[in-house]
Amino acid sequence: MARPQKFNEQQVIAKAMMVFWEHGYSGASIGQLLDEMAISRGTLYNSVGDKDALFKRCLETYADLVDQLFSGTLLNDAKPAQQRMDSFVQLSFADSDMSKLGCLMVNTLCEDDRAVRDVKHLSKSVLTKMEAGFESCFLDIHETHAMTLSPQIAASIMATQIKGARVRQREGVARQVIVKGLQDLLQQLMA
Repeated sequence: MARPQKFNEQQVIAKAMMVFWEHGYSGASIGQLLDEMAISRGTLYNSVGDKDALFKRCLETYADLVDQLFSGTLLNDAKPAQQRMDSFVQLSFADSDMSKLGCLMVNTLCEDDRAVRDVKHLSKSVLTKMEAGFESCFLDIHETHAMTLSPQIAASIMATQIKGARVRQREGVARQVIVKGLQDLLQQLMA
């Protein structure tokens, strides 16, 4: 009888997440995933499940990372609102190999695969939380000075631009260009 293969589940999920992030759900084959994760097909099915279950686990892991980013920036009421939003923009578009792939949540929403439809709600909820974080910041700013736009409209515009900036990032637009554009937009939305 074969012994179960031992592996570090967090490392395996992180490796699978990178494959999905780079190739998308549709473009990532089971073979690519198994090669990258360095586990057998049996181990995958016994420990995580099928490709759909693995993708969902990767999205949940990514959502946890994004929640940490939100907690330290947009939702950190100990800092002034403008600083919270600026920190979010800076950290969201930090230089790294992963950031060049855009946002896994935005990428997932752009996929048109039947299997992805069942997990798009997770991507939507994370991006909705981002928008709510911006709205909270704009509400704080609105309390101290009049803004031309309502905090809700300003947050919607900012969230839309962040999503678009993630696509531009994946297209290879320089981080500095994206961050500068988003910082300029923040200044205009706070006016």
